[in-house]
Amino acid sequence: MRALFLKEFTQARLLLLCGPLLGGLTVVLWLLLAGVALLPQLESETIDVFWGAVCYVMPPVIALFAGAGLFSGELERGTLPVLLALPLSRRHIWLAKVLAGLAIAASAAALLLLINAVFMPPEWQGVKFTLFLPDIVLWCGFAFAVALLCSTLCTHTISALLVSVLLCLALLAGAAYLVGGLGGNLLGYDPFLDLSLWMFAAVPALLAASFMGFSRGDLLQSWRKWAFALPALVIVLAAVCFPMIGLARWLTRYDRARVERLDDISYAQASPVIALTALSSPIAIQRDYERGWGAGEGSYRSRTLVLVDLNTGADILTRRGGGQAAFSPDGRLAAMLLDPVPITWGGRPSAVRPLEVWDLQQRRLLYRDHPGASYEGAGPASPTSDGRYLFGLTGAAEWSPDASWLTVRGRSSGDEVLLLMHPDGSEQRLVALLAGGLGSIFSYVGRSWDWSPESDALYTLDPNGRLMRHSLAAGGSQTVWDPGALHLASQRRTAASGVISVSPDGRSIAVALISLPDRYTRMELESGFRRARIEREAVLLVFVVSADGSGRLLIRQIPAPANLRDLSFTWSPDGRRLYFVDPRADSRTLLQWSEAAGEATPVPLNLRPGWPQLVPVPEMGGVMIWDVGRLWLANDGGEVIAFPNERVRATVADYYPMGLDNRGRLIVRTFWADEPQIIAAVDLHTGESTPIYP
Repeated sequence: MRALFLKEFTQARLLLLCGPLLGGLTVVLWLLLAGVALLPQLESETIDVFWGAVCYVMPPVIALFAGAGLFSGELERGTLPVLLALPLSRRHIWLAKVLAGLAIAASAAALLLLINAVFMPPEWQGVKFTLFLPDIVLWCGFAFAVALLCSTLCTHTISALLVSVLLCLALLAGAAYLVGGLGGNLLGYDPFLDLSLWMFAAVPALLAASFMGFSRGDLLQSWRKWAFALPALVIVLAAVCFPMIGLARWLTRYDRARVERLDDISYAQASPVIALTALSSPIAIQRDYERGWGAGEGSYRSRTLVLVDLNTGADILTRRGGGQAAFSPDGRLAAMLLDPVPITWGGRPSAVRPLEVWDLQQRRLLYRDHPGASYEGAGPASPTSDGRYLFGLTGAAEWSPDASWLTVRGRSSGDEVLLLMHPDGSEQRLVALLAGGLGSIFSYVGRSWDWSPESDALYTLDPNGRLMRHSLAAGGSQTVWDPGALHLASQRRTAASGVISVSPDGRSIAVALISLPDRYTRMELESGFRRARIEREAVLLVFVVSADGSGRLLIRQIPAPANLRDLSFTWSPDGRRLYFVDPRADSRTLLQWSEAAGEATPVPLNLRPGWPQLVPVPEMGGVMIWDVGRLWLANDGGEVIAFPNERVRATVADYYPMGLDNRGRLIVRTFWADEPQIIAAVDLHTGESTPIYP
């Protein structure tokens, strides 16, 4: 066997010389370019492409040549019968030739890289090849195994080489789709390294297929080699890949004890259930093309949507991959817009996002469908009850107060719409909405729809900025208020984006509109053309409108800068006062409006820059106002005082309040990102804090 190995290695000495020859030619070429002063004029991207072609493409090409002629060359020269007549088993013959070819490929590739690394000036090397050395080794092994199999199955070296190239490209495309399209990441250090690992995972199957074809293929001229090689390829490939997938999924499984960070926490006022995305299995190492290998920056392999019972702290339901969830006011029903489940753990592939509705008490699935895709242009799903098509869901679901209806924001033919339906998916309708944001100019502003307290109607801002009332029982729609006809038309302005909020008693509706001069087209707004002028001329108007449209009052008018933050309204429990924060990013002003006052007036608080959190407290008849480290209460008389319970103030100082649960406790989460992530419930009477998660 040793003699056969040395013989094969000696016969391939010309291929061994390819490495140093290519390395020397590369260095000479760059020296010539530098000598005629062309090199300094080349762009860095051009240098990187050339350097990459030499260091990352040529070694696998050498491996292809080394493997393509191992067995097909014996057939062409007619020496295969002589080789098989040696006093060696076919297993030893195959192993000796494979080791010799592998040694030739490794030696030639190593000489190529070594010459370039030693003689090429560092400033000409672009990205250091040592950063991609693992990829180069994996690719060389894969290319050699592919060529070896093709050499076993083909009768000519040229045909084996051509088939090897085609098979490499086909497997590369499949692995790229596996990693980039189906979320088949393995380590997560870098997508290209994961791609290389999947390619190398095929090596055992390729070697097994080559061995079976050679050992059972007679003189390699019959179909017996195909009959043994192809089943071996499929069986071994499945035996390697499926355990890899299973191991990756098991290592990134959800376990509450392993959770390191919380993300995308969703909570609704007075709900006994909370939704969160639990992150675990951090990626400790990542590859940066400029800095090399370094520590990971907040990336995690495990991402799970978890529904948690606030009363017991137990997990109700988990969904791998994450997503968004919303709960009915009584916490009995949950609507989840789920991210596609990847093959292993990585990525969020561009695929249809399923919408699921669950009965949490009975653990029963009420509805599951794919009413849209996660990206525009993916094609429509089935039409809704009103005959229109929905392209893509873009926001979490929301429930009506009596949990009989469900809405999800989406898009239809480029327009923003609201999908309205029952929990079982029946009576689906699409309601057109005023755009939530202005493309590249203004960020998303807020919700342009809200429910009536009795759940008999849905109020929306339509694409023309009109306040509409949609009857849920009868199915009809009527205009409550048209700001264009009554206010904006006289100023030659139009509504471009907005948000609304219905008071708890249902008598008043707060409406905020971003108005622009009507000379701008939709294309100009979405493309950012004339951006600076549009930003200067935008104005935010805040109205309070009676539910029947009989009364309306402009309570605030301020400039609407491009760094406008999300705008939300908070009503007092009795619906007589309205609170909202000046949405300009550098503002510290909290505004209050009451029925007795006309214009919204500033609340005398020295807020820190950023967003305070406002939480209605029905038991106290007021609104809790939280700022970093401080807590106030706007009581039923409109007076703002320090929160009455000192212990509550001390407890909540370092937490971020999200709302009250069904037992009147304040649900809070950790505010500072560098602290352990905790969700807790605070008793507003005693100030006692009860940990809920993790």
